[in-house]
Amino acid sequence: GKKVPYSIHIRIDATKFIRISHSGDELNLVRIEAFRKKGVNEFWLTKEDFSHYMQVNSAVIQAATKKGSVQFQESKRAKLIRHACQVAYENLKVAGIKEASVAAAEDIINHSLSVIDTSTHVEGILETIKGGGPSSYKHAASCALLCALMTKVMGWSTQKNITALVLGAFFHDIGMEEIPEAIREKDPRKLERQELATYQQHPTIGAQKLALIPNIPEEVIRIVAQHHENVNGQGYPLRLLRSGITPMARILALVNEFCEYLSFAGTTTKNGVQILNILLYEKPALDEKSTSFALEMVLTHPDIAKAKMEYSRETAKMVK
Repeated sequence: GKKVPYSIHIRIDATKFIRISHSGDELNLVRIEAFRKKGVNEFWLTKEDFSHYMQVNSAVIQAATKKGSVQFQESKRAKLIRHACQVAYENLKVAGIKEASVAAAEDIINHSLSVIDTSTHVEGILETIKGGGPSSYKHAASCALLCALMTKVMGWSTQKNITALVLGAFFHDIGMEEIPEAIREKDPRKLERQELATYQQHPTIGAQKLALIPNIPEEVIRIVAQHHENVNGQGYPLRLLRSGITPMARILALVNEFCEYLSFAGTTTKNGVQILNILLYEKPALDEKSTSFALEMVLTHPDIAKAKMEYSRETAKMVK
């Protein structure tokens, strides 16, 4: 057995957890197997310990990229994406995402990230995302995973569009590094007026940062700049109407709000579809039927191929 630097918990029900080991205790395979025989398949960390875990892993990733040559090796990129997807899965499984879906998302994100193929550029972007804190990294990875799976469900075949949406999702909050930590860690719905004005600068800051990085597609920059715009003109920073917002930014707007709602909801007994329905009730301008239905399919179907078939069948009825 090895000493575990964190206290480990198991989940009893939707709101109750029991600590099974303290920080520094040994947790060997025999003990883990004993829990599995009792039906325990997941072990939990506190939010504080998970944040520390994320910081350590981010530092490891950053160090790994510094050891490479100018070309960011595919194996290293794959490890980065695998870690990001695992972080996203841990965050999203309470909403219904199944582990079987993660491999499909990994392939899409890995292919999309390959357009930025040098260690210097990838390291810089990773450092910027990490600068926003562990919760920002978890949020970015979650948005990217959901968007990647949605492109599969919606049957997208143009790689340029898939890449743009996935990169836009992964990098959409890159401007948050410039926002004070006290503001970015707060629920946006509870910000004071001046705090909100500062917070609402991050899409513009993010777009400006991405514009300085070689090989970033222009559409990705537009998605990042517009991911908080709203079809009714009540979004920010430019209060654009539907016709002025790129369609992929509208997709990301829904996914971003869903992941934010999940992050700030705390421990919840609601599943992903229930959370989505609450969100669409509170913010009906986000409800573009085919997009919200694609997200619903991702949340409810472990088999993405079957989700794609149902999506195609049901959306065909929507246009009749």
